[in-house]
Amino acid sequence: MLENKDEFSGEFFDKLNLTKHTLRDKEFYNCTFKNCNFTEADLSRCKFVDSKFIECNFSNIKLTAWRLQNIKFEGCKLLGIDFSSTDKILLSVQFNKCLIDTCKFFGLGLIKTKFLECTFKETDFQDMNLMLADFSKSIFKDSNFNNTNLSGANFVGASGFNINPLYNNLAKTKFSHIEALSLLKTFGIILED
Repeated sequence: MLENKDEFSGEFFDKLNLTKHTLRDKEFYNCTFKNCNFTEADLSRCKFVDSKFIECNFSNIKLTAWRLQNIKFEGCKLLGIDFSSTDKILLSVQFNKCLIDTCKFFGLGLIKTKFLECTFKETDFQDMNLMLADFSKSIFKDSNFNNTNLSGANFVGASGFNINPLYNNLAKTKFSHIEALSLLKTFGIILED
């Protein structure tokens, strides 16, 4: 179905199994994908604009110069994706209730990006600009923030993050009281009741 056309606009795709399919150079405008499986699909040079992915599986996709402009991921599984290889021009994404596992966002500018109620496992947020990003109610496990601008970011209700205040900009970053104490680990401080 998708292989026979290069450009799609205003379409709704439900329960497509695109495992190991090649969709290179396709363009999608104002499209919605629901319950679609993109596992190991090749999405290199695909362009997605004003589109939404709902409960889709993006495990180990292949991509180069993937363009994402005003894209929403809701309840999606994103495994092993190197977002740093996406086209940085007009890059605009948001994530809601997604599992983001072993992904790399290295070097990206994702100012004001929403990562709401997401679960992050072994995800790399290194050398980034995440100023005013929103990580509300997200859960982190073994994820790395290093040399990242988190000024004005929101971590209220988030847990499990490992952020070294010496190597990240935390000016006006918001944390819940209890979780803010984890920032003291870097200094070897022991808190007792």
